Amino acid sequence: MRAFPADAALERAVGRREAGELLEHIVGAAGFCDELIGVAPGVFVPRSRAEPLARTAADEAARRGPGTRVLDLGCGSGAIAAAVARAVPGAQVVATDISVRAVESAQRNGAHFGFTVCHGNWFDGLDSQLAGRLDVVVAYLPHTPDRALRHLPRDRITAEGVASFAGGRDGLDHFRTVVTVLSDWLAPAGVLLTLLAAEQAEAGTDIATRARWACSILATPDDDCVLAVHPAGGPVPPLTSSAMRELALGGRSRPWCQRLAAASAHGVPHPAA
Repeated sequence: MRAFPADAALERAVGRREAGELLEHIVGAAGFCDELIGVAPGVFVPRSRAEPLARTAADEAARRGPGTRVLDLGCGSGAIAAAVARAVPGAQVVATDISVRAVESAQRNGAHFGFTVCHGNWFDGLDSQLAGRLDVVVAYLPHTPDRALRHLPRDRITAEGVASFAGGRDGLDHFRTVVTVLSDWLAPAGVLLTLLAAEQAEAGTDIATRARWACSILATPDDDCVLAVHPAGGPVPPLTSSAMRELALGGRSRPWCQRLAAASAHGVPHPAA
């Protein structure tokens, strides 16, 4: 109760929660990757299920060394940017979001954790000098299929906005958009990391390979997967170098994993080549 030292303040906070306001918005912060991230009302709250994505991005940035350029795409409060910046002090971390509220929240976190923030729709707000020079793009994209939106908690939808969740018919509309323009921004040996539900991995890989990219996958503890999109014909990022790894999620073997591994191993040239 340290956030509300006075009884009156605590009573008001309880009233706000009873009215449906999210606890993280009331206290103004959320825990993520062992850090406390500032979160303002109306801004997407960091999720623990995205921590494997953030840690994977941090590991990849650290492997590439000082000066690695990292973009947190659709950053919300900037939680992933904060986690990477704190874990890899030598990285050059940038975050971007289309929401003014999110940008303002991320800027406050950026001042504390050491990353910069831009306002724009996906890559649109970035400095043109970053074109073709981003080493790691990490994107926790809205990926809930339209049919599943009705199952989400109503307080979350109301407080964070349906746009924070809705991903179109199959949940992959935003991923399609990002992949379409990725070659304009990714460095020749760069990688895009995103988090999908396990059942979306095959469709996500199909989207990327049709756009002339190669893909690799990494399981997470929450029946999700980190999808790594990288230039075909180039080196596979070490985080997914076991291309023929069989993912066993929830105790069930996923037979499509070998098909995904084959796509990784037999991609076509980088679209920018």
